Amino acid sequence: MEKNKVVYIHRNPTNNEVFYVGMGNKRRPYSKYRSVFWKRYVKKYGEPVIEIVESNLTKRDACESEIALIELIGRRGKRKGSLVNLSDGGELGLNTMINIGVMDFNTGEIFNTSTEAAKYYGVKQSHLSNH
Repeated sequence: MEKNKVVYIHRNPTNNEVFYVGMGNKRRPYSKYRSVFWKRYVKKYGEPVIEIVESNLTKRDACESEIALIELIGRRGKRKGSLVNLSDGGELGLNTMINIGVMDFNTGEIFNTSTEAAKYYGVKQSHLSNH
């Protein structure tokens, strides 16, 4: 099994807070191909401080490590931490993205349903795209 994956974090350059956890090949930590939420965060605070947490991992080990770090630090969208990650990590990333009901791209808040989001914002479901 190839051991060519890394697990990395992105830190806020102004306060050193971890705002993103990822895994991939050795070039992935430096890629700017990211979510809108990540891009808005970087636009607001500046280019991230990049730290490789683990290297020379199998894909499976990297996925497990990424999932554990995201769980430990917590996602903003779940109101559990500082991370702007849109998924819980690992192989679950795509599936989690598909199952998102509504996301506020300004705050990263994720709601399971449009009904939940509408109640939170005090608006009709049909008005959600305007908020």
